[in-house]
Order: sequence, then structure tokens, then C-alpha cells
Amino acid sequence: MKIYLSGPISQNPKYREEFQEAALRMRKAGYEVVNPVEIVEDPATWEDAMKQDLKAMLECDGVAVVHTKHTSRGMGIEMMLAGVLGMSCMAVEEYLHGAVKWNR
Repeated sequence: MKIYLSGPISQNPKYREEFQEAALRMRKAGYEVVNPVEIVEDPATWEDAMKQDLKAMLECDGVAVVHTKHTSRGMGIEMMLAGVLGMSCMAVEEYLHGAVKWNR
């Protein structure tokens, strides 16, 4: 299953570490992960980054949310679009819990 990571980036000083950790955990569980941190090269405007990220997200089966204390306009857009398109949307932990149950 190909999963796109969504979460706060612009206002989150620890976004790189948080997204890389989530991607590593999900890959270890057997998911193919699309990490926006690995897609967009700095410097990029918010608009350019969102265009690249949305294209990548639309190639995925579902969206996994990297939860932090920060808010995100981009994450809201990604979640709304995923919901409208009927894509699976869950927290990273929910996907990992499902992977553990599925692998048994």
C-alpha cells in the first residue's frame, strides 16, 4: 500500500525529523511511503511545494497524518482532497497498528 505523509511543515521547526521518523516506521511495517520532505527541494514557495505534494499524494492509496502540536493550512487542503476522493486517511499510528494486525 502506497501512503502519503501529511502534517505541519511550514510552522514546525522539527518537521524534517518528525516526517523522517514516521516514514522510517511505516517503511519498516511494509508500507511504500511518499514523504513530502523528500519530494520538495528547498527553497520552494509554499504554493510550489503544495503543487508538487498534491501531485504525489494523488498517486497514493491513502494518507497518514504525522501529528504534532502545530497547525497546517497545507495539511487541511490535503486531508480535504483525500476525503473528497475517498482515500484512506488515518494517523501514522493507526496505519502501524493495522500493519501489526495484518502481518500476524
